Amino acid sequence: MKQTIPQPKIEDGEEVTHEATTAAVNRSAHLFSALQSIHGHWPAEFWPYVMSLYITGHLNTKFSSEYRKEILRYIYCHQ
Repeated sequence: MKQTIPQPKIEDGEEVTHEATTAAVNRSAHLFSALQSIHGHWPAEFWPYVMSLYITGHLNTKFSSEYRKEILRYIYCHQ
């Protein structure tokens, strides 16, 4: 997988901007979308990060409705 979104660099003492945070979340979503199995799950230990997107309410802006449906199915099956 080739990451196409540039990595934000934040130095010590530098203010964290909305743009840098958005870029970091977009990079993460791009990575985890690529790592997701065709069956809708993450075959390694990536699910906590995706669940945190769901919990914080950012999932709707980063994943399509089909991905969201599979994430909810995964949560339901593993309760």
